[in-house]
Amino acid sequence: MSIVFEDKSVAGPATHVLIVGVGDYPHLPGGASEVKARFDDGMKQLSSPPASARAFADWVISHLSSPVRPLATVELLLSEPNLAYSPPARGGRKAPDAVAGPAAVQAISDAALRWKARGDAEPGSLLIFYFCGHGFSKGTDFALVASDFGGNAGLPMLGLIDLPRFLAGMIDCGSTDQCYFIDACRTATGSLIEMNNYQGNTLVQKLGAVTPGVAQCVYYSTLGGTRAHGRKGRPSFFTQALLKALAGVAASNDDGDWRVKTARLFEALAHLMLNFPAPGRKVQSPQSGSQVQFELHRIQGDPELPFLVGFAEHAGPRPPSAISSILFRQAGADVSAYPATVPPLPRPCDWRPDVFETWLSAGETEMVLSRADGDVAIERHSLQPPGKTLKGK
Repeated sequence: MSIVFEDKSVAGPATHVLIVGVGDYPHLPGGASEVKARFDDGMKQLSSPPASARAFADWVISHLSSPVRPLATVELLLSEPNLAYSPPARGGRKAPDAVAGPAAVQAISDAALRWKARGDAEPGSLLIFYFCGHGFSKGTDFALVASDFGGNAGLPMLGLIDLPRFLAGMIDCGSTDQCYFIDACRTATGSLIEMNNYQGNTLVQKLGAVTPGVAQCVYYSTLGGTRAHGRKGRPSFFTQALLKALAGVAASNDDGDWRVKTARLFEALAHLMLNFPAPGRKVQSPQSGSQVQFELHRIQGDPELPFLVGFAEHAGPRPPSAISSILFRQAGADVSAYPATVPPLPRPCDWRPDVFETWLSAGETEMVLSRADGDVAIERHSLQPPGKTLKGK
């Protein structure tokens, strides 16, 4: 097994997480055992998925919090040339360093069966599944690609995961609250047209009646027919947005404390991926496959939120020459500024190609904008999720 975190003291409903990151495809172009796969569809080696899966695992182990469903297990499977993962500490306990993998289809199926069994053992648990790697689709058909794809000429589709049937195989699980994050391309390919309705391994199978109240939330990193993007060796754009959303952009305090629930999470993902495109990247729109409402996470303290300030008809590598500085204050203290002060303030403020960007705690915020002509404008704003965007200053 590839358990990278386990808290055996948790009794009753808990949170169980299964994470898969596939970057090394030995049988695809550039792989160590490259063959001419019949249906490679232009797929090559990836470096972002393992980094994305590790980043998600780090956040889950370090930060995921639920008093009603404490984190009990995290299982991680990776495919990369140098397979290793060192889990962070949680609650004063440091898990032993673990090599997590492989991410071949049978290993993923075995892990999914264990994950489902944990949900069956404690009804009322929260099940979270995360996948990052290659994927392709045709209409409602969607196949995820495990690391051993293309290795068997007689079984060219070995190594595919049939996502819709995987979801269908989970509807009899004793734990009804299930969350799926699918970070993969959804472009159409000839493979799904030629494979005679076979989209891959279902990972698990439905063995009984549908569990009443089953609630599956599915988040896709991109729209059907489009690609998902990431930088080499770094977490994908979707995963970066997901971690920011979970850290606070998706939070609400309707219940008194700050909580992240599933419906608000999708709104935050869409907001982040629209308003925070990396320089030179193609804009990518997430999509929700199905949506119901349940709680995922409770934030300790105040959420971290973006504050963006832009200027009409100005975009470029430097701020407008008419602006000399921008300063942010919270609770009477200076917290962020551009240019950076000496000594630096607690929160950095950077100029992106079109806006000032800083991340601050939720709450009352004062913005001081100083112009080169000596004019100083002071504005007060209530910074609440998903953040504040001011344009045309």
